[in-house]
Amino acid sequence: MKNAFCHIEINTTNLKRAEKFYGDLFGWKINSEMMSNYSLFECPSPPGGGIAQVEKVNPGDSLMFYVEVDDIPKYLSKAANLGGKEVTPK
Repeated sequence: MKNAFCHIEINTTNLKRAEKFYGDLFGWKINSEMMSNYSLFECPSPPGGGIAQVEKVNPGDSLMFYVEVDDIPKYLSKAANLGGKEVTPK
């Protein structure tokens, strides 16, 4: 699907607690075997995402949403024309 959410990421200071919380709350399947500070979750319908262990979570920055586009520079330019700005260079 064009311009759709393709990945959601949850940041947490306690990975094991977040895995249990979201797994129990939503029934998500959690895969924590691939990386030590990052787990993947599967939802009943896409997109899935990840839970990342970070040192500090500030209010408003605990969730990140990724959108798949066909031309990143084009959408960065369009965002800039709409008043947005690139915070982290690709």
